[in-house]
Amino acid sequence: QMSYDVILTCEERVFDLVCEELLKRAGVKSKPVHVINIDIDDTHKSSLKGGDTIVELARCIVASKDLERDMDGIIEDVQRRMTHRLLYTMAFY
Repeated sequence: QMSYDVILTCEERVFDLVCEELLKRAGVKSKPVHVINIDIDDTHKSSLKGGDTIVELARCIVASKDLERDMDGIIEDVQRRMTHRLLYTMAFY
C-alpha cells in the first residue's frame, strides 16, 4: 500500500475530490497528508507558470526538516511570490 506525505492537484474540483476521499477513509492509519491545489487555468501560459509554482513548492517541501511545522509558512511564502492561488489542507488517512 502506497503512502504519501504530499498530494498536489491542479484543479479545485480535483482538490475537493481528493479531500472527500480522504474524509471517507476516516484516518484509519492516522497518517497525515498535506493536500495542496495550485489553481492553474487550462492555457499554455498558465500551465508554464503553474509548472514554476509546482517546482518552487516542491523545492521548499524537500528543503523542510519538519513538514508539519513548516507547511503553513511554505504555503504563505510561495503564495506571496507566485501568481497562482493555492488551496491547502492537512488530512489523515
